[in-house]
Amino acid sequence: MSSGNSGHALSIENQVELRRLLNMLRLAGGFTLAFARVHHASLRRRLVDEIRRQLPDLEILEVTLSPTNGAGVAPQLDEAAGERRPGAMFVCGLESMFDLREQVSDAVAMLNFNRDYVVRRFPWPMVFWVPEFAVRGFQRQAIDFWSGRSGVYRFTGDEEEARLSLAELEAGYDWSLERRGRLERREVLLGILAELEQSAQPDHAASAQTLALLAQAAAFESQWADAESNLNRALAIYRQVGDRLGEADTLNSLGQAARMQDRYAEAERLYREALPIYRQIGNRLGEAKALQNLGDAAYMLDRYAEAEKLHQEALPIFRQIGSRLGEASALRRLGDVARMQARYAKAEKLYGEALPIYRQIGDRLGEANALRSLGDAARMQDRYADAEQLHKEALPIYRQIGARSGEASALQSLGDVAGLQARYAEAEKLHQEALSIHRQIGNRSGEANALRRLGNVAGMQARHAEAEKLYQEALPIYRRIGDRLGEANALRRLGDEARMQGRCAEAERSFQEALAIYRQIGARLGEANALQSMGEAAFMQARYAEAEKLYGEALPIYRQIGDRSGEANALRSLGEVAREQARYAEAETLDGEALPIYRQIGDRLGEANALWSLGEAARAQDRYAEAEALNQEALTVYRQTGDRLGEANALRSLGDAVCAQARYAEAEKLYQEALPIHRQIGDRRGEANCLSSLGRLWRQTGNLDAARGAFELSAGIWDAIGLRDLAERARSESATTA
Repeated sequence: MSSGNSGHALSIENQVELRRLLNMLRLAGGFTLAFARVHHASLRRRLVDEIRRQLPDLEILEVTLSPTNGAGVAPQLDEAAGERRPGAMFVCGLESMFDLREQVSDAVAMLNFNRDYVVRRFPWPMVFWVPEFAVRGFQRQAIDFWSGRSGVYRFTGDEEEARLSLAELEAGYDWSLERRGRLERREVLLGILAELEQSAQPDHAASAQTLALLAQAAAFESQWADAESNLNRALAIYRQVGDRLGEADTLNSLGQAARMQDRYAEAERLYREALPIYRQIGNRLGEAKALQNLGDAAYMLDRYAEAEKLHQEALPIFRQIGSRLGEASALRRLGDVARMQARYAKAEKLYGEALPIYRQIGDRLGEANALRSLGDAARMQDRYADAEQLHKEALPIYRQIGARSGEASALQSLGDVAGLQARYAEAEKLHQEALSIHRQIGNRSGEANALRRLGNVAGMQARHAEAEKLYQEALPIYRRIGDRLGEANALRRLGDEARMQGRCAEAERSFQEALAIYRQIGARLGEANALQSMGEAAFMQARYAEAEKLYGEALPIYRQIGDRSGEANALRSLGEVAREQARYAEAETLDGEALPIYRQIGDRLGEANALWSLGEAARAQDRYAEAEALNQEALTVYRQTGDRLGEANALRSLGDAVCAQARYAEAEKLYQEALPIHRQIGDRRGEANCLSSLGRLWRQTGNLDAARGAFELSAGIWDAIGLRDLAERARSESATTA
């Protein structure tokens, strides 16, 4: 049998199936439903040409369905046929009418509903040329129509057709393709793989390429176990046939899968295996990607200087070979490093360079990631309105392209912004949405991170038992997936909650556990943060020398890794120790060192906190006018940044400053302004402190019943949040009010 316009004959199996189909077309009388199962456009073209050659008198109307047409299957067939009465109708594109994001396709369900009309309207054979998944989908979703079929004719592609189809399927197979299209390609790839595996003479190269593309399809859906399984099968084939480029690409992809599951050491090992192969075969693009991926692994382990060096090695290679996508990705990653080192202006500049490149090349995922990174940089500088706007720009892009992981990350970022503005109910809702997505796509790391963020929100509202429960849910997940960094972060948060409830010994055990992990994995930022937290626990127990030592250990680490924000926080903590020990000049020097750092990095909240600390030092030295001015400055910044907690604290400190100057009416007004803010944001500690300040003021002015009532309310709050010592102190003040 001839092969039509191809240079080689159809296989024996395809000739047998074609003969059956030709017989059906010759003998059919009236409407006849048939399916030609074929995965390759080139093979379909050969078969149609061969049918036309063998049945020259048969008028065949070819129709291609389109989901973007806006009409269903029957209306599109109706429009194509018009007044014509062909001898047969060949229909392509039925697979595109299935929406694989849904269990049921409306278009196919409507075709099944209109089956009687279709039979009457088209009294000739109708052959749907479709891949295997569309045959199965029609059988399941249009069962009544399916029952009247004449047959299914299955055609299998050869080596050349498989290669052509794989090239077509690989082109544009990225996040710019909508999820519906990505899912459709995955099903076609599964059909091609089944053909290749059943072939008497398997094409190993095509099989490996199909497995690699199926791994990519699994990665799109965050199905990492499937991705790794397909990649490991592909790797074995590439090694067997000696395909060095395929081997290196697969090692790189396996590294990506490991990194996405937080197995950073394994990822790093795989990237290091790929890099020398790319260099040996002279593949510059692969070399740059491997360098970039190694930079990502270093970044995830807080080795920022190393990460920066690797990305700076990759960037000129991308530019030399004209890879705009690689260039944009390298710029964004360099921005991430700068952001983590609190070089926010530099980070924004780099993100700003990457964003237009993503837009020029039509990379929607890259565009969304760049917008979200710009939002994170704005958030780190307390520009919350800017951050929120940028995250809101990114979110619909993630949703349009079906990037569920990105969607969840954008929701988390919006939740972080809401939390920082004390919009706790909104923050909680956003993190709950993110948690649900992470669970749906099986992203265990994302699930644990969302639980930890929900714990942060609960902790901010002094819902300490709930916060602890959430951190305790996150902790075993981190342990199961081998995420040591996440495990250490959860332990540190559990320590913070224990410390906030006065369980300092328990807190210190958690901090010690976290510290050991941070040191084992080389997470220098985590190590510094754990030392800082241990210092805070010691400070709360009035072990000031120990607190000072711990803060002093954290400070040089922050400086070594270039974390200016951490450096400023450590300086301010050292200032608090000095202030508690009445070393006021030293406290002011330390706070004075922290303040310009906060201003340089654009950390408005840090700036306000430093001003507030300087105000406290001034008040402790009876420089009330200066304390008042500093707290007023802090208050302005807190209000500009929308930090309600800071605003309430500054109002209370202003009240303390004016109360010390016997301006009691003014002090009372300030306390009364602060109190409802503490209550609105769920800050029970602040509420209790404010009530105690009011109690002292009323005691001073002779309003003894009101003073005792305020102290008792304060004691009740301290009891409720588990701080018994402070509750006893408030009761003691109430008892001595006479």
